[in-house]
Amino acid sequence: MGLNLSIVHKITSIADLENLTNALKQTMTLQRRYSS
Repeated sequence: MGLNLSIVHKITSIADLENLTNALKQTMTLQRRYSS
């Protein structure tokens, strides 16, 4: 049971990281668009 939970937690944290990087990329492109 604990093992399954840790696997699920890893998957969700990886998804969170991907969401975070996507959001960062979007803000970077927005800043670049506004600065130019």
